[in-house]
Amino acid sequence: MKLVIIGSGNVAGALAEASHLRRMAGQPLELVQVFSRNKERGRKLADRYCAGYAGTPEPFAAADMYVLALRDSAIWGVASGLPFPMAATGAHPSGGMTIDGLPPASHN
Repeated sequence: MKLVIIGSGNVAGALAEASHLRRMAGQPLELVQVFSRNKERGRKLADRYCAGYAGTPEPFAAADMYVLALRDSAIWGVASGLPFPMAATGAHPSGGMTIDGLPPASHN
């Protein structure tokens, strides 16, 4: 499974580490890209796990799963501007937001 993490904060870092550990254990999970508007943190996280980096939607990587590791208040603005493939799975590790917090096209 190919994974893109959107964000570069603490949660994004923990998810990147978990995906790395799963891959080292022989599970088919590959972090292919970190997407972050914070260029310094995004590149650092991507480089640490040998993943690609993007700061704009144009080089958005194809993946099976996209994880929005963002503040709740940033989800709508970021998710509505990214070209998610219809067949992909999206997730947001939030304890305070429902699926209704995502743009309508993201509900598929």
